[in-house]
Amino acid sequence: MNTETKAPEQPSKEQIVLWYAEQIEIATLRRTLSELNKDIATFDAQRLKATIMIAQMQEPQKATGNEIEHEVTQEDLDANPELVQNNVKVGDKILISGTPTPEEQAFEEQSFEEDQVPVRTLKKE
Repeated sequence: MNTETKAPEQPSKEQIVLWYAEQIEIATLRRTLSELNKDIATFDAQRLKATIMIAQMQEPQKATGNEIEHEVTQEDLDANPELVQNNVKVGDKILISGTPTPEEQAFEEQSFEEDQVPVRTLKKE
């Protein structure tokens, strides 16, 4: 019986250098791909955050349970010049706070003459 055992061929120096050059190129491409994926994820997160912020800004103001919806009259505009400054017009729907602030509470507890009436601050809806 003739058993020939062939020793595995040893790669040449040039083959080894080429293999390492290919591996370095592949590693560089993987790193670049990883950075691009990271940038895409960051931009997607920023876009989502901006979209949420825009949606919140465009969402109409909702009553919190202690607010009352009110239709603005000319009398409201005359008594509250800040409404005119905020471009509120007669017929607009606004929310009036149902619970007074501490300043409003102190104001309402004062005694008034018959022709004096306490006024609450109105917010545009």
